[in-house]
Amino acid sequence: MYHTRFFYDVMAILVLCGLWLQGCQPSLQVTSEELILKKSRKTSHDDPAAGQVLVPDVRSFAHDPAVMPDAVLSCQPALSIKLEVTDSKPSAEPVARATRSATEQQLNHLNMRPKRPKREDFTLESSLQARLKTLEQDCELLRAENKALKEENETLKIENLLLHRDAGTFNQRVPVLVPTKLPAKSFGAEEWSRYLGEIGVAPPLPECIVSTLSSPCPFWPGEIVKNTHLLVLIPATVAGSAFSFNLLGELIRHPKGGGCPTKYDCYDSDVKEILGAQSPGCSYWVLMTRDVIAGSRNKDYAAQKALVAAHAKRTGLPYELPSALEAATAILSHHVCSGERLYADHPWTYTRCQELVDNQYPVIVGGITPGGLFVSSSSSSHSDYGVASLLKF
Repeated sequence: MYHTRFFYDVMAILVLCGLWLQGCQPSLQVTSEELILKKSRKTSHDDPAAGQVLVPDVRSFAHDPAVMPDAVLSCQPALSIKLEVTDSKPSAEPVARATRSATEQQLNHLNMRPKRPKREDFTLESSLQARLKTLEQDCELLRAENKALKEENETLKIENLLLHRDAGTFNQRVPVLVPTKLPAKSFGAEEWSRYLGEIGVAPPLPECIVSTLSSPCPFWPGEIVKNTHLLVLIPATVAGSAFSFNLLGELIRHPKGGGCPTKYDCYDSDVKEILGAQSPGCSYWVLMTRDVIAGSRNKDYAAQKALVAAHAKRTGLPYELPSALEAATAILSHHVCSGERLYADHPWTYTRCQELVDNQYPVIVGGITPGGLFVSSSSSSHSDYGVASLLKF
């Protein structure tokens, strides 16, 4: 009897245990904040990209009676995650939907991040940038070399031998360069073309012309050269004809471009016969004083030449007396473009020139009035007769 009852008791316990185990299958609600936080911290350290909280599998508690009661009793209402645990027959659609939703959220989160270029893209871009930088450097070097070649070519083109006479004893080689801009008070190829006629290519000026024009005047203290001198181009030809005294007299009568006309008021027959048709043969520049130099009046011709030579020795510059054509060209070209009369009649001013008539009478040029320029020869010492001073380039 006793054994039979014990057997029934054991069977009842087994039946109850089986029923209890079957009762855990439908669903379990687990709300353990501590387990979730521990699991999330572990997951965040192991996988920084994972942004979701993982919950332990509840089915493991179902087979562990020692853990299951504590897990169930420790549920908190503040944080609840509903999990459906099924062994076989219950539908897995809710779990699949939740998994799919979480996966979509992760994919969306990843798609929002800027895509990092592949390593090959970085390598290609760096290579192209380096190549572009190299090409830019090569272009800079080529530009610098081209500029240097142009300057050298220009120097070779315009380098020339000019004759400078120092007291008529020797010739000097002078390398020359054309300045970027001619001084304002000059009569060059452009002015010749505008007022009197085409002269072709102008010869170069010396490299030092700009500094020379800005230097102190050797004849008038306190002045600078560009304010006391005229820079004039003496051409070899004008409008295809050889330049001469005779041609200059024709050109100044009818200047172009609004130039001021004038003429020869006196053109001595002896001067015309000797110098009228003479041509310089080549174009060159002259820098002549705008007035006779101080201390040159009331002196004879020999003393005037000595005075100019003394200034040349003192300054180291090859100053000399002008030729008659040079003096007339400087005075008349300035009048044509400006209307100003230099070597005029207030006071009467003439310059003696290099040429001699009958080997004893210097040619004089000046005394310009509204009636024209005076060109003759001086047979006597006169207070109005001084001398200009001139540099030839």
